[in-house]
Amino acid sequence: MKKIVTILAVLTLYITVNAQLIDVVGKGAYNNASTELIIDDVGSVDYIVVEAVYKSPDPIDGPVEFVSGNESILVDATPVEFIFTENGTDYGVHPSYFRTTMQPASSITLNTLNNVAGVHSFVAYVFRTLPNPDHYSMINYDHGFFYKNGDFAPGVTNIAINTASEERDITTTAVIAELSYDTRLCVITVTAGDKSETLILDEPNSGANLTLEPITLTDVAGDVDNVEISIYSPWAWGTGDSFISGNIVVDVEETFDPCLTNSPLVDLGDDQLVYFGYNPMASADLTASVSGGTAPYTYLWSTGETTDVITVCPEENTTYTVTVTDANGCEAIDDVEVEVVDVRCGWRNRRVLICHTSFWCPNIQYTVCVKKWMVPWLLWWGDQMGSCDLYKSTSLLSEIPEFESEFALREFDKQFYQEEFKTGKVFNLTNEVNVYPNPVNDLANIEFTVDSENATVIELYSLMGKKVKTLYEGSTRPGEVYNTILDASGLVKGVYLVILRNGESAVKQKININ
Repeated sequence: MKKIVTILAVLTLYITVNAQLIDVVGKGAYNNASTELIIDDVGSVDYIVVEAVYKSPDPIDGPVEFVSGNESILVDATPVEFIFTENGTDYGVHPSYFRTTMQPASSITLNTLNNVAGVHSFVAYVFRTLPNPDHYSMINYDHGFFYKNGDFAPGVTNIAINTASEERDITTTAVIAELSYDTRLCVITVTAGDKSETLILDEPNSGANLTLEPITLTDVAGDVDNVEISIYSPWAWGTGDSFISGNIVVDVEETFDPCLTNSPLVDLGDDQLVYFGYNPMASADLTASVSGGTAPYTYLWSTGETTDVITVCPEENTTYTVTVTDANGCEAIDDVEVEVVDVRCGWRNRRVLICHTSFWCPNIQYTVCVKKWMVPWLLWWGDQMGSCDLYKSTSLLSEIPEFESEFALREFDKQFYQEEFKTGKVFNLTNEVNVYPNPVNDLANIEFTVDSENATVIELYSLMGKKVKTLYEGSTRPGEVYNTILDASGLVKGVYLVILRNGESAVKQKININ
């Protein structure tokens, strides 16, 4: 069965704002009393984890010393966490490591002190925080000692990575110590999704007894979220022998798309309405309100303009579109429709259509054509721009009258009200009454209209012709809807008549009271 290396340490990763990148710097330290590592670009370093690997038939005699320009630290050894051998038995050696965390420094020196013969390597894991969210590293802090465990029982480590929107390259660096020049072999296989590479190491490449060998998988699918690293020593005399694996670093370099996490949004607001033929209301200001993304922004309207606010004066219904691009090249698009109402009328279309409400009666509306100077005053009065058909009301006139002055319009209103509207000539109106709900349990609403301006009375009668109560009494105007309440509490159950009288005409409705 495969032995699984459990990830014990917390993996640190910064993705949304910046990314943590881990550089691996190392040298073989076998039989060296002192070994120095040089660290580049110290200004970007957050901290450095230094490590020396030890293996000897003899017990550890004492600590080692890590020294920089800022500090000197004595560190005791820690036994290697995982042992991978042919049958899991003790190999009879002491695989251990010395590790500590140090402040940023341009160079760090390992002094092996009393452990010269047992220390095989000196490695620094340099942690940097960089403003490149498309390039980051993951690290596993476990160690393993391998001796002829064979491909049937490899040490397997799994390191989680983020998914991505596109394919990316993944590079794994395994630290292999105590790999000498006597035909020892280390076999490393890295797998991510359907990509896999195997590397066979047979000699150190970073000084005596240390190998730092990156393995790169190219074009790894974006949905892959795990990297598997398998390590073993071949189970054969003359090829397989012992070595120690240090921390494994997985470096992910992808094409980061900032638009996926910080894309701008643009809002042009609600659709707008303009009135062609009346200049003060013939234009609309369109404002591109942007949120998110990264400033500065550029703007491109369907009109070709490049500012965040534009003014348009369409003569027909028009849809306007704006494309906003932020500093990262991320785009946002929105559109708005400007509806156009043509209010031109009269001689050479130099006057304005108005849906006018009579000065004499608010129930009277008709479309008129007036001079432009009259428009502000009529709008203040409560009139509306354009034909009355726009407001789901029907003009009471078959033709549109034109007016030169306020006085002429007032005189027309007066004459129309007195001679046409008040008599009901302009309507096909009838007296109507409607009681609901019917049957009535407690309270009911009485809705009614009349056909002429007269005193109106609504009364409740029994079927025997006896008046029960008066429900409404007052003056009414033709065409207007009125409401009153019928309180049926205290009335005997049965059938009643609601009778409406307006002038000489009357209508009635039968109701049931439960």
